[in-house]
Amino acid sequence: MLSNLFFIFQAKNSVERESWVTYLQETILRHAYGIKSHAVNTLRLTHNTGRVLPTLEEFDRNLAEADVYLQILINRCKILEERMGAMSEEDKSKCDVILKDTLVSFS
Repeated sequence: MLSNLFFIFQAKNSVERESWVTYLQETILRHAYGIKSHAVNTLRLTHNTGRVLPTLEEFDRNLAEADVYLQILINRCKILEERMGAMSEEDKSKCDVILKDTLVSFS
């Protein structure tokens, strides 16, 4: 359970909404087992500095969140590529720049 975190997703249609829900459910199922509560994890302090040590459970939780966002981004890029097929050349070139910048930033 992620405490005090809210995620708001706005889908354009029921198909997109269903795909987001599916990806979120799959990611939660992959990473949920064996993860302790966040409150227990934050009690693990270093001996000298008092800093909170990251745990494997926290890493898994962060990885799961990143995986969800990556899947959403991949789906959005696919939708953009499909829509670009019906656009004028000028609009295609604008979208192509956005698409390439997005993909390069995640390479």
